Amino acid sequence: MKTKIQIPESSYGPNLYGAQDLTNIHALVDGIVKRAASNRKKTHEPQWVSTVVGPLIAVLESLPSMMPVLDTRRIETLNISTVSIQPRELCPSSLEEVFTLADKKIDHALAIDLARNELRRLQTAGSKYRVGGEPSINQTYACAFKFMFVNFEVKVDDRDPLIQLAVWIASELEKRSREGYPIEVPIPAVAIYGDEWHLWIAYAAKVNPKERRKNGKAYRVQFLGPIIMGSTYGHAEVYKIFHVLKAVIKWGLEVYQRDYVEKVFAKYIKD
Repeated sequence: MKTKIQIPESSYGPNLYGAQDLTNIHALVDGIVKRAASNRKKTHEPQWVSTVVGPLIAVLESLPSMMPVLDTRRIETLNISTVSIQPRELCPSSLEEVFTLADKKIDHALAIDLARNELRRLQTAGSKYRVGGEPSINQTYACAFKFMFVNFEVKVDDRDPLIQLAVWIASELEKRSREGYPIEVPIPAVAIYGDEWHLWIAYAAKVNPKERRKNGKAYRVQFLGPIIMGSTYGHAEVYKIFHVLKAVIKWGLEVYQRDYVEKVFAKYIKD
């Protein structure tokens, strides 16, 4: 007889998941933990992403309480491992010389998916965009109208995922600066070190006049953290990851939509 997975309340807090969520999540979490255990010592990065990290992020879309619909918008998960920074001019020149194309990509993101009528209205505002040859509200053309508010990068060796996250986020802040989007809104970034998940908060920090004259920018990218989210070593640790992600998604639905999405819309959409 199978033993039911016991979820300590301290790992996720009261009423974090709905009853249907809990029914769905037991087997999914068990599968993630088992795949992590079987792949841990012999894996390479793409395999770890496809068998452990990707499925864990994908679980979010099976949990109605984690991925609610707000009016006509919803939260969605994106695999952006093949998506490049576009146009390339958004990658700061100091980074352009140091990093390869692969260094300028990350693995996954959480985004706010727009309603069809909203999407069409942004697409038809093409002449109002200042950067590049194609309309886009972020640092890439492949997901041009996705409001990506959480970024994920994975490493299974001794490299630091925060480096690629920094390049990606620096390009987003460059886009914001050039287009006149709210640059002060922070950007959550999840750095995954094999089994360990860490949350960082990136933001544009104001610089002093001397640094501004030297670099030509009024800000520099700063990271706060890390917040230890949990790991894929065990069931309770995976639930801790979900607990933190739920808080970040709540921020995305409330603060990010109010302080960023609506203000970007206001630049292009006139009723």
